[in-house]
Amino acid sequence: MKTVPLFEEEQQFRQPWLMALLGITVAPITLFLIYVMISQLVFGIPVGSKPMPNAMAIWFMPLMVLICSGIIWLFWKSKLIVRIDSEMLLIRFFPFTNREIPLSKIREFEARKYNPLGEYGGWGVRLGWKGGKAYTVSGNHGVQFVFRNGEKLLIGSQKATEFEAALRSALAEKIDK
Repeated sequence: MKTVPLFEEEQQFRQPWLMALLGITVAPITLFLIYVMISQLVFGIPVGSKPMPNAMAIWFMPLMVLICSGIIWLFWKSKLIVRIDSEMLLIRFFPFTNREIPLSKIREFEARKYNPLGEYGGWGVRLGWKGGKAYTVSGNHGVQFVFRNGEKLLIGSQKATEFEAALRSALAEKIDK
């Protein structure tokens, strides 16, 4: 039986500055590679003073275009979903991780402000400079967890106080039972 979520949040990488950064770095590289492929392989006009042999260009250039396109696709499709019900904390960060954590494994937690660059080196699935892991998409608020096994985890949230309140409610229900 599916339980009703006490809290649910879905976040995606949609920050304008991030899309602009991807656009000005990955897109020109991809376009240049496509230009070189068409110029050299279709029209027979080598690019550069030491052009890549055609045999190598046939597999290398499409591979690089796929990698560059894959980076853009990855950022566009990445999605952090956090869900709390009466028994579990569910974390899905497609395509990186899918974790279900029983609430009984949580020792402590608190909503807090954090420094994404200073503490974790940025956003995404990150390891902290001082230990711990973070799943973040944007902003600088989240819920910090310490589990019974000592593991630390920060989950970035645009609704950190609601997230914390839902956890307190779920844990209070468990104590009352």
